[in-house]
Amino acid sequence: MRNRILLASLTLMLFTVAGCSNWERQTFQALSASKAVIDQAQADYETGKLPHSQLTYDAVNKAKAAQTSAVEGMITFEQLKATNATAGALAKAQGDVAVILADLPGLITAIKSLYGGK
Repeated sequence: MRNRILLASLTLMLFTVAGCSNWERQTFQALSASKAVIDQAQADYETGKLPHSQLTYDAVNKAKAAQTSAVEGMITFEQLKATNATAGALAKAQGDVAVILADLPGLITAIKSLYGGK
């Protein structure tokens, strides 16, 4: 639930702040796409479509943690941007998000591999 609230807040900030950069749009798209995969995997785990194993549990929870960290990082970036923070502060916040985003594709691949050939 908290992740949904954070994503909704991020969405509102991205659409209300004028002049979103390509990086912001691409980051938002990546976060939206990865969230959809993570949420589906969690739902499938809870309904038994994915096995109740430590591997599945860990894969979903690692992805959720990275997703949440990336969303929180984007919120921080957008708050800094809205308060006219220095270029250095914005660059650091952007770099922090980029580091987390770099991990998401591997985490999403791990989740998708849980489905086998489906």
